[in-house]
Amino acid sequence: AASASAASAADDAAADKSANTARLRFLLQSAHAHASTAPELSRHLVLELLRLARGANMKLPQRLHQRLCGDCGSILVPGVNAHAAVRSRPRKPAARRRRLHVQCLWCDQTQEH
Repeated sequence: AASASAASAADDAAADKSANTARLRFLLQSAHAHASTAPELSRHLVLELLRLARGANMKLPQRLHQRLCGDCGSILVPGVNAHAAVRSRPRKPAARRRRLHVQCLWCDQTQEH
């Protein structure tokens, strides 16, 4: 009986993760679809996506974090609503010397990647 309840709990956890992944995908696709026509709705959807991911302890891919503003929820598009620049840090090892700096032009938050 104990192994059956453990298996059931594992199945429930897998179902929850799958449902959360589907929600995150829907929120991201909807945010992209509304980014140019309804930017405030798009920002709300991104903030909801980030809140859901944090609440479910889900780690988002770095490439996704680089494209989202964590403060205002904007989808960052260099040249449209963001400024991107590669900056050098001369005293660091070669692999960590260059950093991508992305500044959201909506809220002025700067991210370093």
